[in-house]
Amino acid sequence: MINVTGMSIGFTGSRNAVSEFQRDRILDILQSLTDAKRFITGGCVGMDHLVGVTMLKIAPDKEHVVIVPANRSRIAAWWRPYGDAVKVIEMPPESDYRARNREIVLRSSALVAFPSHAESHPACRRSGTWQTIRMAEALKPMVYPLDAM
Repeated sequence: MINVTGMSIGFTGSRNAVSEFQRDRILDILQSLTDAKRFITGGCVGMDHLVGVTMLKIAPDKEHVVIVPANRSRIAAWWRPYGDAVKVIEMPPESDYRARNREIVLRSSALVAFPSHAESHPACRRSGTWQTIRMAEALKPMVYPLDAM
């Protein structure tokens, strides 16, 4: 794990549910990131939701950002009850998930990735998580907690 002190940490991960074992490992990883200054998620169901709520609870004094894509079909509006504690950035109407993923990468100092499968797995052929990882690899430090969740 890299030293995240003062960094803006972006997150990407699967929309799929995680097992209890995976959840425990994810929570341990998230706990190790509380020295960062900002946490950025994508606002979707699954990992974005889990990470967003968890980081807000364990690091309430830090900045929390959610980037909401124009396509709301997979959105989990977990941030609504928290009001001004979460900064919401809404993508323009013509944007797609690729543009949202790029925005996460551009606003982050490092990316923490929770892919559900290895990149070579057939289920990842059109994976937004792997798309985001590939965008970030040349630009950002990467924090891979697991090869695949």
